[in-house]
Amino acid sequence: MSTINPQHFSRTQPSPPGHSSSTHAQGRPTQHQVKALLKAGPNWSAAPKAPDRAQQSPDARSNQTSPEQQADATKRVSDTHALLTPETINVLQSNPDSAQSRAIKSKLEWISRPENRRAALRGPEAKTNRKKFEEMSVVLNEGAKNLNSAKHKIIEEMTNKFALKNIETLLGAFDSDAWTSFSRLNNSLAELAKIKQDYSKMDSTYKALSNTCDSLSKERLNASQADAMAPSSASDTGHDTPATYSFSSVSESTLESPQEIRNFKSQDKLNLTGIQKQLNTSLRWVERTPESSGEIQIQYSPNNNVSVVVIADAPSKPSFVLKVFGEVRQSNIVT
Repeated sequence: MSTINPQHFSRTQPSPPGHSSSTHAQGRPTQHQVKALLKAGPNWSAAPKAPDRAQQSPDARSNQTSPEQQADATKRVSDTHALLTPETINVLQSNPDSAQSRAIKSKLEWISRPENRRAALRGPEAKTNRKKFEEMSVVLNEGAKNLNSAKHKIIEEMTNKFALKNIETLLGAFDSDAWTSFSRLNNSLAELAKIKQDYSKMDSTYKALSNTCDSLSKERLNASQADAMAPSSASDTGHDTPATYSFSSVSESTLESPQEIRNFKSQDKLNLTGIQKQLNTSLRWVERTPESSGEIQIQYSPNNNVSVVVIADAPSKPSFVLKVFGEVRQSNIVT
């Protein structure tokens, strides 16, 4: 495997004036379309291109999720979203020991785990799941605020009530025998223990709502989404080993459905050996839009730190179009 010799060229130079638009037929990208790709953000609804397995560390591989796991996460999010309503929040507050309340708490605990949120924010349903997370956050936040207000009200009522009871007990000690006063005190302590138990349950429910709401904050969701969409490469897990992304066919990434590589590092590689073999020709750098089979061009936007790699196939076939978040240089391409 060899690296294409670097050559200096303008990465954003447009096609020559008068260039025929027919060369853009059959999926050939225009300059306008390439510039649109350079400006656009990530396609969160699709998983990014993963690096070659040989370049992944055990920690990185363990951070991946299968389509089955993504489907399970989506079902759990959907079920919880349907179950979590103001009415069920009221049930959770008024009867925290019920079977329904325990089921809700179990679902909230699942959502609070970062690895579960990452699984839900991967795959084709990522955008839908993100929206449901945001909607659940609103319901949870309102429930937590109401419950917190109820907690403070209980404390205030309990303080006033027992202040009065203590005065009554003290006065009773002068107006009656000591046994009656002790009896009143014991009853007050038993009532206090019951209120304390109820308050503890309420506080536990409040923490469950509040913690889950915090885990669904915009910042947490953005972080989970970034983790979910980031490629599980060795370079992204703190290792020095470069990642390699291999392509075996032009059709793997086209203008209609371009693949994305995220967090591309300067030492990472694009292995285009398979494409060169498929085209049965060497890859040749050009400064204009690639037209003939095997012609390749990289355009890079420093403002967005995004690269677009284009390789022409036969005139009647779509070109290879790859979007990379990071700067791709000629030295990063291997054949």
